[in-house]
Amino acid sequence: MQSHAYYSFEIERLAKILKHMRARVVLIQLPDGLKPHSVYLKRELSNKLPGIRVFFSGKGTYGPCDIAFDEAITVGADVIVHYGHPPIRYAKSEIPIIYMPAKIKVEVDPQVVIDEIAKRRYKRIGLSAIIQYVDLLDVVYNKLKDIGIEVYVGRGANAYRGVVLGCDYSAAISINSYVDAHIIIASGKFHGLGLKIATGKDVLIYDPLRNEVMSIEREYRRRLSLKLKQLIDAEKATLFAVIICKKAGQFNMMMALKAMQLLRESNREYISIIVDEITPASLENFTYVDAFINTCCPRIAIDDIDRFNKPILSLYDLRTILKGEVNQYSLRL
Repeated sequence: MQSHAYYSFEIERLAKILKHMRARVVLIQLPDGLKPHSVYLKRELSNKLPGIRVFFSGKGTYGPCDIAFDEAITVGADVIVHYGHPPIRYAKSEIPIIYMPAKIKVEVDPQVVIDEIAKRRYKRIGLSAIIQYVDLLDVVYNKLKDIGIEVYVGRGANAYRGVVLGCDYSAAISINSYVDAHIIIASGKFHGLGLKIATGKDVLIYDPLRNEVMSIEREYRRRLSLKLKQLIDAEKATLFAVIICKKAGQFNMMMALKAMQLLRESNREYISIIVDEITPASLENFTYVDAFINTCCPRIAIDDIDRFNKPILSLYDLRTILKGEVNQYSLRL
């Protein structure tokens, strides 16, 4: 397990906020990768705020769209502390939410980034990061500027300069027309793939923990191949299911109604399903459904398609098959 010191949980700052709010019952929501640190968080907060009751949400969280409101209401929490993602706006939130980034503390020498840029002969680079690595943006930016690379860092829908989410790449999109390629400071392929889909440009992932740079191109082509196979299968579908998610940050009835309208206009039969989370188990008993329309997290219809044995389509995917334009398809969020 990574040491507690590896992450900046900002216990002092959190304790001051909770004390100012006079919070007595707190629900802490952690991504699965941070759950091993729950005991540490409980001990530290209890030491600084004796008498406070701390609960942890046991469910996974996929982003700021997925806040544990039900659990907070169940335990009577005064406040929700959400680690690992920047905030988004909710139409209403009866329980205050404190967003903590859980930054990763690591020293880097981005020479591998410089070497890869030189090899690919990029002149203008867009730079972004996930929130855990936001403090590394200036480090990499300055290194690239020092060798004469034009570097752009955009601003998007969240409060952090250059920070992207799995479903929000507005910071990178804002500078896309100025750059030859994008570099994202992140671990794994998830955010790099989303950045590639959102911008259409070459994307390199700089993983500061491994000190490696990786192109996302191969993964993008693999995902595109899987999606094209699904679309071909979905063209033969006679019964569809439109999925609506009850999560506050993913509920999109307007999109669901649009999907239903398109299906009606094309004389396709459909049913509507409301779920808390789209999983193979939540759908497997709808045995007569040939294809599902996802109106929840847009990444499900891209990243999770190989988990399901039937097509999982976005609204854009549905339009594509109804118009008979599969041969012109490209991935979209």
